[in-house]
Amino acid sequence: MGIHLSAKNIWRLALLVGQGAARDFLLAGRTVTAEEAVHMGLVQRLAGDALAEALDLAGEVSGLAPLTVQGHKRSLNLVAAATALAPDALAEIAGLEERAFSSEDLREGMAAFGDKRTPSFEGR
Repeated sequence: MGIHLSAKNIWRLALLVGQGAARDFLLAGRTVTAEEAVHMGLVQRLAGDALAEALDLAGEVSGLAPLTVQGHKRSLNLVAAATALAPDALAEIAGLEERAFSSEDLREGMAAFGDKRTPSFEGR
């Protein structure tokens, strides 16, 4: 059935991994291994024990100068928010999402998934 992301997340995905990989994910519904996700920058590190890894990272960060950490965090947030889709593009994408979510094809895809069969999409 593919992957559903908001317009903002589609934009971020394409910026992060490039148009080719984003199209592969969204149009073909391809998934990636954990190692591929690290290589592409989707995740920063792998851990057998995620909680222990998170606590180790928190310990590292807590030992740094607080004003520097705060400044870097704020700067990265400003950079992340600096570029955005135009309002008309967001509205168009929202309309496309609404159309897809109210389609017969969505219902067919969900039914086929439940029935463990290949869906037969009609484009409506």
